[in-house]
Formats: sequence, C-alpha cells, structure tokens
Amino acid sequence: MILQSELIRLRKAVNSCDMLNEHVSAAPIGWHIDHALKVIQAVCEQLHESNPANFKWNFNLKRNYAFIRGSFPRGKGHAPRIVRPTNTLTHRELIRELDQAEQLLASILSLPKNCFFRHPYFGDLNVKRAIYFMKIHTVHHLKIIDEIEYSCLYSVDSVQSEVQV
Repeated sequence: MILQSELIRLRKAVNSCDMLNEHVSAAPIGWHIDHALKVIQAVCEQLHESNPANFKWNFNLKRNYAFIRGSFPRGKGHAPRIVRPTNTLTHRELIRELDQAEQLLASILSLPKNCFFRHPYFGDLNVKRAIYFMKIHTVHHLKIIDEIEYSCLYSVDSVQSEVQV
C-alpha cells in the first residue's frame, strides 16, 4: 500500500490531536493531520480527473531540489486555501478521513502512469512523482507533529520543575 507507514503514524498521532506548542507551530497536531490528509485527497482526486494526454513534463529546479533532498524546508511554502483546515476535527472525523485517504491511495495504483496532478510550484507531477510528493509532504508534517509531541511531553518548564522538587 502507498504511504502505509506514514498513515500508521498519522493514525497514532490522532490521540494527540489537541496538543499545541506555538514555539513549534501555530497549529495543533490535529490541524497538521487534517492538512496532510486534505493534500492526499486533493492530489488523488486530481490524478483521477486528469487526462494523461495533457501531461507535460518540464524541468523544474524547485521540484528537483525538493525531490533529491527528500524534504521541504519548513516555513517556505504556504498551503493553498483548498487544503487548509478551517475547523477542528474530532478524533472520529480524523479516523474517517484517514480511512478515506487509504481508499483513495489504493485507487490511484490502477491509473495510467501519465495521469497527473498540477502543483503550484512544481508543475505537472505524474502518478509516480505525485506519490513521492505526497510522501515528502506527509513526512514533513509528521516531523512537525513529532516535534510538538516531544516539546509538550518533555518541555523545559516541566523538567525544571521536577529538578527543583
């Protein structure tokens, strides 16, 4: 299955969806989960709706840099409005979104290889590159989630208070 380990990690993070550390991110963990899932949904839907005959590969330095590096620099990109969560989802809603993402990811495996997703910075991404983009993007948000969880569980304030006692 595509992005299986990433989806497992997102599923585990649902239990911490209310955690927030504004020094790490202005958004709580639930926002990052929801955003990552909205991106997966939007990419998969565009892949299904695309016409492979219209796919155009172009050299793109930003895409090549991000794809070779295997990560995105934090704070450089801005999520398009369509994939920005507007309300806080409950645990149950996040689980339902995760289930839907799994189904959508499974459905793109049978698409022609030149079905594509048009990214605002990276241009047209065929199925293989779109999958890699979704992996890099999801891992980017998982790193932020991990940092929020770590900072909340092992905050400097709580360590200092334990030492003083």
